[in-house]
Amino acid sequence: MNWRASKISLFDSLKKETGISGLVKFCQEYPACPSEAFSATIESDLVDRDVLAAAFEKKEIEETARIIIGIDIAGSGKDKSVFCIRKGRIVVEFLEFRGLLTDELVQKTIELMQRWQPVKVFIDKGYNPGVYDRLRTLRWGDIVVGVDFQGRADEQKYFNKRAEMYYRGIEWIENQPCYIPYLKPFIEELCMQQRLPPDSSGKIKLRSKDDIRKKIKRSTDYSDAWALTFAYNVFLYDDIEEEYEDEEQFRQGDLITGY
Repeated sequence: MNWRASKISLFDSLKKETGISGLVKFCQEYPACPSEAFSATIESDLVDRDVLAAAFEKKEIEETARIIIGIDIAGSGKDKSVFCIRKGRIVVEFLEFRGLLTDELVQKTIELMQRWQPVKVFIDKGYNPGVYDRLRTLRWGDIVVGVDFQGRADEQKYFNKRAEMYYRGIEWIENQPCYIPYLKPFIEELCMQQRLPPDSSGKIKLRSKDDIRKKIKRSTDYSDAWALTFAYNVFLYDDIEEEYEDEEQFRQGDLITGY
């Protein structure tokens, strides 16, 4: 208790710099539960704190879905790439790789695809398009899909693809049960996402990545990799795809993405 009191006092002395009270900062740095971990950083109006906390509670979920992988690739001058592996209602794991060159990232991606056999791999091609281009050259084009965060969303109500992906991810969290391994950087990044006033056309827009980077002093690598797993609609269950194929004569588009 003495150690706790001294830490809170220390954090209180830094309040002018951090803008956070000593007690709240203590809960953030030394959490007793997931909700305490992001109580100091949550600025988002996209997700309820208690709903988000439930996503980090370990639970048994029987999952037969196919795998989707989202990859936030390090750009020029950056040293970290993050892979998010999602199986339906479960985020299986986050993988972080530092200091890898383009060819090394390509090889690492191929290794993970061979291991997990994903139905789709969505790659951020904004900072380092070489990884995506190389994988397409190596004939992984049926699985690998490049995503431009600033590109056009599929649904017209979103300002860009980034806003659409994050909103789809939030809907996934709200549709309990789901599970995400507890990871503090991911929580912090997700809780910094915030809806901005709509633009002149009324489209949904999120706080910019640059603004978030200034606040947390790093890029949103983990949450971006997670958001990428929601880039496009994918059939994850055999029975749903079979139903879709039965009605194919009435539709158009790719059997996997639906577009």
